[in-house]
Amino acid sequence: MITPLRIIAILCTLVLPSLTVTQAEEPCPASRNSNVRFWYSECFEMHGTIRKVKKKHMHKLRFNKYGFATIEIVDGLPEMVAVNKKGIVVIPGIRWGSRDYPSSPGGVSRFRTRDDYKCGYFKLSNFSIIVPAIYDNCLAFWEGEGIACNNCVGYHSSWDFSFGGYYGNDSSFTFNKSGKLIKKQPLPRVEDACEEGFIPKIKDRDGGQILDCTIPSCEKDTVGTFLDLPGWGKDTLDSLEWKVIIDKILGSGRCNSRPKGMWGVL
Repeated sequence: MITPLRIIAILCTLVLPSLTVTQAEEPCPASRNSNVRFWYSECFEMHGTIRKVKKKHMHKLRFNKYGFATIEIVDGLPEMVAVNKKGIVVIPGIRWGSRDYPSSPGGVSRFRTRDDYKCGYFKLSNFSIIVPAIYDNCLAFWEGEGIACNNCVGYHSSWDFSFGGYYGNDSSFTFNKSGKLIKKQPLPRVEDACEEGFIPKIKDRDGGQILDCTIPSCEKDTVGTFLDLPGWGKDTLDSLEWKVIIDKILGSGRCNSRPKGMWGVL
């Protein structure tokens, strides 16, 4: 007599090995209508310098009216790419956010290459590249203009994470929404970036570099920072609530640093 448990055991013996093989060989979405949004680098193959979706996965792509499909690659360095109807990656490293893909107010988004980590701009409506990826840093489009530069570093406040533009010894390049260069001007120098009393400091962050304006006391621990500020001592620290202390420090501007000129959108 075959019991229900015996039937289940037999089914598991037949089904589980096939599922294991499928999952091992098929890391990509099962179909165009799959609930799995993410793809893996195994779904692609290289033809020289060209990255292409493997032929067996082409039928899973959803193309827009311009003949492009976007794919989110989640293993290794996460990346969004756009591929054409031949499966070729035509736009790598698409920047995702409110100022970029998929709904930039200016209709233009940034992208960045994998090999040399250079950035450029492309038009959202038809995925056409309007500025090639030949720059070290690119600002999101703002009021119809995008700014890019080479040999430059972006200012980021370590206290409130505000962005204050790029600094360096080269030039910045301003483009309109058609990708036309409309302005070229010298960048403000790193050594001239900070207000009086602050020291420019270049730090490593997320594989790149940022510029911050600091003073020695702001580099110490919290209590040390408070005690080093003019007019503050141990008695003051003991007698006031933390909220009052924080308000005084942020209001004083001592540690809430800014560069001399704020411009641009990160």
